Amino acid sequence: KCRRVRGATMIKTSDMKVGDLVRCMMVDGKPIGLVVERFEYFPNVDIFYVLISGHVDSFPIRASQMELVNESR
Repeated sequence: KCRRVRGATMIKTSDMKVGDLVRCMMVDGKPIGLVVERFEYFPNVDIFYVLISGHVDSFPIRASQMELVNESR
């Protein structure tokens, strides 16, 4: 799977890493969040825990429901 970043750059969702800033496309207002952990209990499921501003706890969100805003690397 690939996602489009800034209109032209393509990245694989499997390349998403802890520390990346992402836009949560399925959350009201499409807020930007910080990837804080990868859900690793099922290796073939791309789920990440994302910390969203204004919330204390992180949320589990599928990679397909996020858009990469800024890579941590």
